[in-house]
Amino acid sequence: MLIKVTSVGDVETKREGKRRWKEIRLEYETAEKTDNYKILLDWANADAYAMAQDCLPNHFYEVKVKKDGKYWNWVDIEESDATEFDDAPRSKSYQASKPSGGTDWAAKNKLDADKFEFDKTKQDLIIRQSCIGYAIQAIGPGADITRYLQLAQLFETNVWQGFEVPEYKVEVPKTAIKRDKVEPEPTVGRPKREALKGTPTSDMDDDIPF
Repeated sequence: MLIKVTSVGDVETKREGKRRWKEIRLEYETAEKTDNYKILLDWANADAYAMAQDCLPNHFYEVKVKKDGKYWNWVDIEESDATEFDDAPRSKSYQASKPSGGTDWAAKNKLDADKFEFDKTKQDLIIRQSCIGYAIQAIGPGADITRYLQLAQLFETNVWQGFEVPEYKVEVPKTAIKRDKVEPEPTVGRPKREALKGTPTSDMDDDIPF
C-alpha cells in the first residue's frame, strides 16, 4: 500500500492503571482518500512503530500489512521512490494469514487483550526484578531480607506513580551567641563637665586682693 505521509505525531506514553505503553499517530494520504490516520503501538506494531518515527511529511512510503481476522495490521514501512500516486502501480502489498482466535470482532478483541495483558504482566515482572537488584546494591549484601523488599517496593512505587521526594527540614542547633563587651569610649582629652549650679559668685569677688 502506497501512502503519502502528511503528519507525524510525537511519541506519547499512555497509562492505564499500572500498565504503560507508547504510541505514535501517523496521518497520511492514499490514492483513494486524503484524510487517513494510523495509531501504531510499541507492543502491537513494533517494527512499524519504530519506522514511523523516521517518516517525513510529504514523502511517499510503501506499507506492508498483514491480515488478522477482519483487520489489517501494519508490519513494515519502507520509503518509496514515488513522487506521485500515479508513478507507482497500485498493487496492494498485503500478506494474508490465517486468522487466529476467530474471525469476528469479539474474538479479535479478545486476542489483542490477551496479548496486551501478557506483555504488560511481563513488563511488571521485569521492573520488579530490577528494583530488587537495585535494593540489594544500595543496601549491600548480608542485610535482612525485609530491608531489601521494603526498599524494592519503594523503588517500584516511584516507577509507576512518579518520584515523590520527601521534604526534609534542617534544624539549626541553637548555640549561645557571644557578644563582645562594649567598652566605654576613652575620656582622655575631654574636659569634665562639673555642675556650677549654686556656686556663690559674690564671695569670690570679695577674695580678690585688689
